[in-house]
Order: sequence, then structure tokens, then C-alpha cells
Amino acid sequence: MTSADYEHRVQAMEAEGMTRSDAQGVVDAEDLQSPCDREFPQWEFHEGFRDEVMPLLADWSWRNDTMPCFLDEDTGLIIWANHLDESKRDYPSDMSVYTAELALKGDDGEWEHGHGQQPVMETDSLEEIKDFILQRRLMW
Repeated sequence: MTSADYEHRVQAMEAEGMTRSDAQGVVDAEDLQSPCDREFPQWEFHEGFRDEVMPLLADWSWRNDTMPCFLDEDTGLIIWANHLDESKRDYPSDMSVYTAELALKGDDGEWEHGHGQQPVMETDSLEEIKDFILQRRLMW
């Protein structure tokens, strides 16, 4: 974020009646949020996902995606975390809670996703996805 973007956001909050220091505090706090928390604030995960799985992965969540996703930067494994409640999913019958796929290295050497890769694993189990990530790291 540029300083102009920052200032614009602060001024917008000041226009709503906040003091400058309060507006700066809110903008600073928003910038500290992870992409997942910022883009999917009401998302429900299995108990333990945030403590046991998320620390293993980089948060790759993006607002244009239909669900949060996370990358194992060592192996290129991407984990998509769907809604626990099937009725909230975009395609309720098509996906498990967790879907793993492999990212590809781009010309710049950075991981990329979204190229129609097929899932390498799907499960509704927190333990199974955690074990899969750890096993993949051992093989890597």
C-alpha cells in the first residue's frame, strides 16, 4: 500500500467522524490482518486448523477466490479450505472441506496457481490434510 492509499483510507474514516489517531489505528490494524482474515472474515474452520495447519503454510487467500487457500512454499502444495457447512459452498456436492493441488513454478521462479490443476487429495478430515502436508514435506 502506498502512503497515498494509507492517507486516503485515514481521511475516509475521519470523514465518518473518527479522530485522526483512531483512524490511523484502525487502518494500521486492518493492514496487520492476514489475507484470509481480511478477505474471508466470517469463514469457519475446523477447530485446530488455525493452530495446527495454518502455521505450516503461507496464506494465499485472495478476494477473487471462492474460498481461502494456503501454500506450502517448500513443496508447492496448495490447500483450499472450503466451508464446513455444505449449504454455504459455491458447489456443495463437488468439493470436500480440504482440497490439495500442486502449484506450478512460473517463468520468474515464483509459485502460481489457477491453471486447472487436478486435485492430488480431497478430504473432510483435518487430521488427514495435516498428515498429507507433513508427508509431502518428507518426500520433498
